[in-house]
Amino acid sequence: MPPQGTPVLPNGATSISEVYGAWTVQCRIIRNEKICTFNQVLTNQATEQVGFAIDLLPSGGGVLGHVLLPLGIRLADGLVLQVDTHDPAAKLQFTHCVATGCIAAVQFNDANIKALEAGTRLAARVTVETSGQPLTFQISLAGFGAALARTSQLQQ
Repeated sequence: MPPQGTPVLPNGATSISEVYGAWTVQCRIIRNEKICTFNQVLTNQATEQVGFAIDLLPSGGGVLGHVLLPLGIRLADGLVLQVDTHDPAAKLQFTHCVATGCIAAVQFNDANIKALEAGTRLAARVTVETSGQPLTFQISLAGFGAALARTSQLQQ
């Protein structure tokens, strides 16, 4: 039995990875702290490079996280997220870029979460820097609600 106050995962595991539809729930114990997130990564099948990644965690009744997009996008135009054909959920600004791409922080409130749970696709639209053309990534929302619920459960 671990000492009181030590974070635990089911069956004494030190990490968990579970798939819910298109989403992966990951939970790890790092430096005596439990970190649980759910994510989706789209890769270019030819190059195996990440084209789009979203990593989320439940926080205070909402969901916080970040989106990673490839280099070569027009940062000033930001990132527009849209669930199915609804009005855009959010226009996000990029916070910084790293060697693997550019990052925008995302925060979903209760209304956003309900739309994501009911939706089928999340469109993430950016502008290509060199051509000025829009580039849209289609993210499946299959399993979003189940992944959020499981992540919340594991985080407790």
